[in-house]
Amino acid sequence: MAVTAKRHTASAEAIPSSSNETCDAAPDTARAVTVASVVSSRPFTLSDGTRLTVRIAETLDADGRETILALRDTACRTLFNSPEWIEAWLSRGDLNHNGTPVFLSASNAAGQPALFLPLFLRLTGGARVLTWIGEETFAVQNPLCSDEIRSVLTPDDIKRMFLALREMIDGGFDAVRLRNQPGSWAGAQNPFAASAAHEAPNANYERELHADFTALYNDTFTSRERRNHARQHRRLLEFGSVEMSVAATDAEREEILAAFFSFKTAQLDQIGAANPFASTEMRQFYRRALQSVTQANAMTPIYAGLRVDGKLVATLVGVRDNDRFTTLMSAITLDEIARTSPGQHLLEHVIAQLCSDDVRVFDFGPGASPQKLRWNMRPVTLYSVALVFHPRAWPVIFWGRTTSSVMRRLKSNTRLFRALSLIRARIAGRTHSNT
Repeated sequence: MAVTAKRHTASAEAIPSSSNETCDAAPDTARAVTVASVVSSRPFTLSDGTRLTVRIAETLDADGRETILALRDTACRTLFNSPEWIEAWLSRGDLNHNGTPVFLSASNAAGQPALFLPLFLRLTGGARVLTWIGEETFAVQNPLCSDEIRSVLTPDDIKRMFLALREMIDGGFDAVRLRNQPGSWAGAQNPFAASAAHEAPNANYERELHADFTALYNDTFTSRERRNHARQHRRLLEFGSVEMSVAATDAEREEILAAFFSFKTAQLDQIGAANPFASTEMRQFYRRALQSVTQANAMTPIYAGLRVDGKLVATLVGVRDNDRFTTLMSAITLDEIARTSPGQHLLEHVIAQLCSDDVRVFDFGPGASPQKLRWNMRPVTLYSVALVFHPRAWPVIFWGRTTSSVMRRLKSNTRLFRALSLIRARIAGRTHSNT
């Protein structure tokens, strides 16, 4: 089913409003969707009278890249809306089988960048749904907005803007679903999260750092907890010599990535959970993304590993972007060394190094794991947003909203969630034993 951009300049304000609803994610049954390689633009006026020019493109062209770079100096900046991350995702070999990119950018009357949305049009449950590009690869996503636009953009403006975008694409789309948006980020409010927002099942967890790691560590853990850490470290030393280091060569970086994929596969198989790193294409994506980020200014990938007698037993991979560190991958071995908490020892080492390097925010990603809670990491509530423009999208939205609500309630009941996780792990164990 071809999707082509229309060239016209009809007023967006003339488009009637439509119903909207919230959702998280429904299972995707994507089929091929294509867009012609054209660019279309039209004028758009915000409720306060601010005039914009809205532009769409299928590719991340030079203008789109310049818009991203201009807006990444604002509080909206994340690793996942960097041009390097987006371009790595666009190079995926299976991209054309899943849908098509749609990049929306807007400039103000003076021609200055005002807004950028990296989007993806896919077929989900028979409905044409516009989502974040690469939504399966990130924990948090922010629209890139100038400070001026963020302060005046309203939920009604956002709905009308997507209605305008719908008119610009031949065949339009049935719904917009934007997952995992923080209500605020780096002290700035996110106007998109206020538009038909529905709380996501998981919060994102982060911790403010400062230069004195010893003081940070002592403030975080009680004297009893610190003694327990020291005892676990002594137990770890019983298995052999312990070394914690950051990879400095391509070979060392690849060794840490390979160990992570192995550890994570074993961990997810043990609990019967889906493995997002199972496909070769997805693993290659992360390799490309980290390589691309290596070449970017102000961003530095960090591949950390803990070894016992030279053997990797814990890994942590993330990216430093200015004063924020974003964790992408962390996993430990499942053998008996796991009882000594090698992941905790490695995390301490990494945070200590980041403190000395003037990093001020440690972003550990979504999910309330015990390790994050022990470090008193602050939960950042995430929201999933949906605007529905055609009835055929309602089953997708209803399914997503229902599963999101159920998961959120389950995770708020720690005992019940642990019991269900144990049952799932036992079922997975029986399945593996019978194969």
